[in-house]
Amino acid sequence: MALLVSAISTAIGWLLARVVIKYQNVDIVIFNGISMIIGGTMALMHSYIYENWQPLPVHNWKYFILLLIIIIINSNVICYNLHGYLIKKFTVTYISFANLIDPIFASFFGWLLLNEISNYNFWLSLIFVVIGLSLYYRESIKLQEL
Repeated sequence: MALLVSAISTAIGWLLARVVIKYQNVDIVIFNGISMIIGGTMALMHSYIYENWQPLPVHNWKYFILLLIIIIINSNVICYNLHGYLIKKFTVTYISFANLIDPIFASFFGWLLLNEISNYNFWLSLIFVVIGLSLYYRESIKLQEL
């Protein structure tokens, strides 16, 4: 149930984000910064209420700070701003559908780092996802031209 609520909330949130970014001319970086502060505060409150809370369970601070900086730059600075930029150019439905290529990256990194081999089911499903993405993109271009 929580996963369903999360998926619906995410979809509605990105639809609202597109409206604010595209039609209200709010800067993507400002929008992401405000949403990260609000989301982080809500996550902190939730963890305090529902978890056995120990605010600083860190033993190796240098390693923790290094990884934290890498995660912040990768996720919050690069990926979310890129997502906001793409939402300004494409529809939320298309961007969400394009997220189906995530398993490609998981498979690539599994092969690169763990020597995992993808079987024919993965490659067959990959072909269907690429075909679906291209069909959806072509139809959305036709609708924009009308």
